[in-house]
Amino acid sequence: MNAEARLLRDHGHQVMKYERTNAEIYEDGTIADKLGALRNLTWSERSYREINKVIQAFKPDVMHVHNYKWLLSPSIFAAAKDRGVATVHTLHNYWMCAPCAALMRQGVICEKCLTKGNPAYVLFHRCRKEGNLLFSLLNYLYFRSIERRNKLADLIDGYIALTPFAKQKYILAGLPPDRIFVKPNGIADPLAVDRLVGDGGFALFIGRLSYEKGLQTLLDVWNRFDFPLQIAGDGPLRDSLKAASPSSVQFIGSLPNEEALDLLARCTFFVFPSIWYEGFPLSLLEATALGKASVATRLGARGELVEDGVTGHLYDPTDSEDLARKLSWMMNHRVEVREMGNRARKRYLKKFTPEKNYQSLMPIYETARDHSKREKRWI
Repeated sequence: MNAEARLLRDHGHQVMKYERTNAEIYEDGTIADKLGALRNLTWSERSYREINKVIQAFKPDVMHVHNYKWLLSPSIFAAAKDRGVATVHTLHNYWMCAPCAALMRQGVICEKCLTKGNPAYVLFHRCRKEGNLLFSLLNYLYFRSIERRNKLADLIDGYIALTPFAKQKYILAGLPPDRIFVKPNGIADPLAVDRLVGDGGFALFIGRLSYEKGLQTLLDVWNRFDFPLQIAGDGPLRDSLKAASPSSVQFIGSLPNEEALDLLARCTFFVFPSIWYEGFPLSLLEATALGKASVATRLGARGELVEDGVTGHLYDPTDSEDLARKLSWMMNHRVEVREMGNRARKRYLKKFTPEKNYQSLMPIYETARDHSKREKRWI
C-alpha cells in the first residue's frame, strides 16, 4: 500500500492514506471495545460513518482498499459506493476463496472449502489459529457474510489479483471474471544499482518465522551443509527454530527495511521455503530486483519470479532430497549463481519496475470508474 501511494504521488496524483490496525481490538481495546467489535463483526456502521466523512472531505475518484477484515468490515465499500466513488480491492490472500484465507490446513495445502463449495470444513478441521475452534468459527461467520453479499460484487468495481494463478482461484470462488485484473505487487523505488551488490558467501531468508514459511524443513536439510545461512525476521517459532538449528545458521531478528535490503544485496543467494501459495512475495521481488538467484518452493505463482534453472531453482516442498540437491548446486556453482542473478535483474527491469506497475494500475482505476458510473448504488 505504501509503495503504491508513493508511486501515485510520484506521478502527480493526490493520495490520502487511511489506516487502522486490529491491535485497537486485540491489544488496546477494553472489554467493551472487544464486545462492540464482535457485534460489528461482519458490518461496522461506525466504519461506514468514518469512511463517509473521509470521502466527503477528500473527494477521491477511487478508493483502493488493501485490507479491511475485522475492524473496518465491508461497510467501507458501501460508504464509497453511496458517495459515487469507484472501489478497487487488492486481494493479498485467499480470503474470498475460503474462511482460512491461506488455502492451507495443518501445514499442508488444502482447497476443500473452495473446490467442494462448503466453508464449514474450517469448523470440522479447525483450520484457524492452530486448531482454535473460536477463531475458526469467527472466520466462518465472516466468510458466510461475504458470501451472502455475493462476494461484495455489488460494492467492488475492480478486484486486483496478484498473479494469473490467483485469478483462477478467485474465479473458481465465484468472483466476476470481468472485474478481476492481474497486477503484481510493486516496490516503491527501483532499487538503484549503486547499492553495494556482491557475493558475501552466505544464503539468506527474510520473513516471518511461522510454520507456513517452511523453515523447519529448510533447517532440517541445512544440517547437511556448513554453508552460512542468515535468517532475518521474527515470529512465534523463533525460539524453537533457533534451538534446533546447526551452528552455520544465524538468527539476526527483525531489521529496518534499508538494512534488510543491504543484507539481501550482499547474499550469495536467497531462499524462499514457504509451504503455502502466498500472493506475490515482496522479498522474492526484491531479490529479483537486486540481481539475486533464489531457491523457492514450486507452489502457486513462484514461477512468475523464479524461472526454474534460469533465474534460480524451484523444488518440491514435500521432497527434502529435492531441496538438498538444489541447495548443494547453488553452494557449489557460485559463478553460475551470479549469472542467474544477472538474468533475474533483467527480468525485473523488463516486467516489475515501478513504471511498469504504474502502467498496469492506471487502466484498472479507469475501468473501475467506468463500472462505477454504470452501476451506481443509491443510499
